[in-house]
Amino acid sequence: MTITIIGWYGTETIGDRAILAGIINLFSEILPAFDIKLGSIVPEFSQRTLLEDSEYYIEISNRRLNNISIFNSLAKRELKRAVKNSDLVIVGGGPLMDIIPMYMLNYAFKYAKKKGIPTAIVGCGWGPLKTPEYISVAKSLVQHSDITIFRDSTSLNECLAHLNDAAHCDANITSAIDPAFFCADFYRKNKSDSAKEEYIAVNFRDISNDQYGGDSEKNEKMFTQIIKSIIDKYDIPVHLVPMHSYFIGGDDRSLFNKIAFSLKDARIKVHNDPPSLTEVMSLYKNARFCIGMRFHSIVLQTILNGKNIILDYTDPNNGKIIGMMNELNLSTEYKNRYYSLINHNNDSISITEPDTFEIKPDTLLSHKNTYKNLLRSLLGNG
Repeated sequence: MTITIIGWYGTETIGDRAILAGIINLFSEILPAFDIKLGSIVPEFSQRTLLEDSEYYIEISNRRLNNISIFNSLAKRELKRAVKNSDLVIVGGGPLMDIIPMYMLNYAFKYAKKKGIPTAIVGCGWGPLKTPEYISVAKSLVQHSDITIFRDSTSLNECLAHLNDAAHCDANITSAIDPAFFCADFYRKNKSDSAKEEYIAVNFRDISNDQYGGDSEKNEKMFTQIIKSIIDKYDIPVHLVPMHSYFIGGDDRSLFNKIAFSLKDARIKVHNDPPSLTEVMSLYKNARFCIGMRFHSIVLQTILNGKNIILDYTDPNNGKIIGMMNELNLSTEYKNRYYSLINHNNDSISITEPDTFEIKPDTLLSHKNTYKNLLRSLLGNG
């Protein structure tokens, strides 16, 4: 069985890498053996991250993954060859959003349908989609997908609100949770690593130059104050952990080093060497507690640590972070550890070590079974 996965690989964050691991884990539970062709928009970057993560991908596949090969998904000939020689083509996680490569995804699905190859959207979000042009492309992509599993009900409902094609059965479109949850859950259950020192793990994101906007100077001041306050309060090292270490998509280390330079405190450690997926998960798992801002830092911290604080830079009513919380019914657990940066009017946020909590295993299993049952049915082995 050969599965072609396309999406935003080539600019991947640790979150994208965790999504891929989660998808591999899903297929390992429904297929005896499989190969993956991974489409990348910057193959050289994906080659590096694949080298760093390949051992974990083999492990999380229960040794059922035979091989991962990378191709240039922006090269039409390579894309067509990969699709044509596949048993399944999927868009693997990430948002459907206002960027040009959306046309590549749509082209691949149309070509797959022409060749009679099944297609699936697995663990994606709907948006941010703001322009009629890209909303139209996203609709076409969903309409050419045999099954669509969004990462939360918010995305599902927004998609359905835009679909007017009655011929496309709503039963083929549903929601579960982000596949990165399955990646983190596997690590938590199977890795017994421990920290040599007590520390707090933190992830921030510079949102001034992306679709969310924001006042970079104000945010940097707020983040610096947060770090200073927790160092003064707990007197233990703070590890600033990047979820992204590439200039496309916003390198977290740029912001982290500004904070560290401003405070000039030896207890602040910036992880300037780009960490692997497992290194990030180990840092979150073994921290005294965590603070997360990037979406997948929150996903990983929630499963691996359970003593984590959320800084939400997205829409507090319909954004992906609140969508994740609603999908897992976590509003009570996060009541005193959730901060909306959009609604927060003060320059400072007071951080207090939270109590620990754990998502019920049955909840994760239920969402995982949603994926597995639909994928089995699509592949004809349900």
